[in-house]
Parts: sequence; structure tokens; C-alpha cells
Amino acid sequence: MKKIFIMLLLNGLLIHTLSSQTLLQQIENTYNALDSVFYIDNVILSYKEDKLKLIKETENLMLELRRVYNNMDSVQRQQTLDSVMEIYNTMELSYREDLTKKKVWEKIHSTFAKQIANAYLNLDGSIQRQNTYDSISKDFSKILLERDYSMFISAIKDKPVHYVLNLIPQDNQTLQVDTGKLAFNIFYFDKDYKGSLYVYCTDGRYSWYDTRYRAFSRQIGENAPKVFIKIMQKRPKYLLYSSELEGMNTILYVLNDKIFVYRIVQMKEYELSDYIEKFGIVKK
Repeated sequence: MKKIFIMLLLNGLLIHTLSSQTLLQQIENTYNALDSVFYIDNVILSYKEDKLKLIKETENLMLELRRVYNNMDSVQRQQTLDSVMEIYNTMELSYREDLTKKKVWEKIHSTFAKQIANAYLNLDGSIQRQNTYDSISKDFSKILLERDYSMFISAIKDKPVHYVLNLIPQDNQTLQVDTGKLAFNIFYFDKDYKGSLYVYCTDGRYSWYDTRYRAFSRQIGENAPKVFIKIMQKRPKYLLYSSELEGMNTILYVLNDKIFVYRIVQMKEYELSDYIEKFGIVKK
């Protein structure tokens, strides 16, 4: 009870602190508190957790499709899944430079593809051959996980990066900074701003990444490089993002103590207050 009371008190203090600051002050304070090395390490850790979560969901689905769970209660199902996942949960992922090399990976991939295909063709319903197939598949999944992990680290470590702070709704007319553990997206631009890497964090953890500024709208993808060039030529103090402001159709930035919103498809920009008055905030 005492611990809950302290957490509620701290949360109340945080909310009070945020509400007593202007949005610009919140942004300034959040950027000043950013430890870039520590932050990148936390993004990598969250990426790993996300990959393990995906593997767990896949393994769970495979067990269901093979009807392994037939006649099991919820406890037995969880124990079975935990047993399957043990090999991943105890796996010490490390950066392997060799796995980032195209020729090395193509050779490894080809070898496993042949082994998996042969093991699959030899399946005859026996437990022994099923176990052989499962073992090869899990070995491939492990090295694929380590390869993805190494590629991700190679892409985001020790390179010029732009930290793009997430803003979230405080109410229907006001934004505030994201106070989650991972509050920044990280953008890596190539020289013509047509790509490189865009890593997004949502709800305090890694969410997804892409090598281009992609969206459902083709026009956003085509206009985004032009918009980024225009913005970066102004030398903004900070870049910001809010999914509640038309999602990826908007990018925000701070310049001369003002917050601007650039609508990418329309190639028009507004001061934040004017934008909200005209278009509002869409809470998800």
C-alpha cells in the first residue's frame, strides 16, 4: 500500500510539473536530459525484446496448428510454450560483424534452406524426424535472430543521428512530451534525405523501423525528402513527431522558440497553435 501511494504521489507530481510548464519548456528539458549513448543502448534492448515477443507469438501459433495444446489446460499450455522458448530466453545475443556481410549470410542461408527442405521431405509422422526438423528450424531461427540483431546494431550505432521527440495529447487542444522510457524516435538521413533509417518508438518501447520514410500514401513518400530538405536547411533546434497529428503526414520542428507543423502531402506549414485550431488533435 505504501509503495502504491508513493507511485501515485510521484505520478501526480510529474503531471503537475508538466502542466505548469509550457510545451517548449518540456521539450527543452527532455532534450537536455537525453543521454544519447544510454538511449541507443535501450533502443537496442527494446528491439531485442520485440523480436523475442514475435518469436514467442510465432511458436505459440505453430504449437496450436500442430494441435500440441489439445487437451491441455492453461497452465500446461504455458509450461509447454515456456519450454519451447527457453532456448531463446537464455540466448545471449551479441553483435557479429560476419553476419552483416552479404556473402557470408547468403552462404549460411543457403545451407540452412537445404537442411530444412531435406528434413521436411523426410517427415513421416514419427517423433524422431519431427524433432530433427524442429531442431534445424530452431537453429536457423537463432542465427536469423542474431543476424537481425547485428544488422540493427550496425545500422544505428556510431552514426550521425537526429533524435525526434514524440509529443502526445494532453487534451483535445494541447500536446505534451512523451514521458515514456523511449520517448524519442531516431532518424538517420542520407545526403539527399531520401532514406537511410527511421526508427520509431511508441508507448515507451521500440515499435518498428524502415529504410525510407514510408506511409500508406505514395505522395507522403515522394514529398518527405523535399520537406526534410526544406526543414533542415532552416537548422531547426529540434525535430518532433506526433502520431495524433495526421500520423506520418506531419513532421514538427522547433525554430526561434516556436513550434511548426509541416504537412507533407500538402507541402504547407503552420505554427502549432494555428494547426491545432484548424485541424485539431485526433486521439487514438
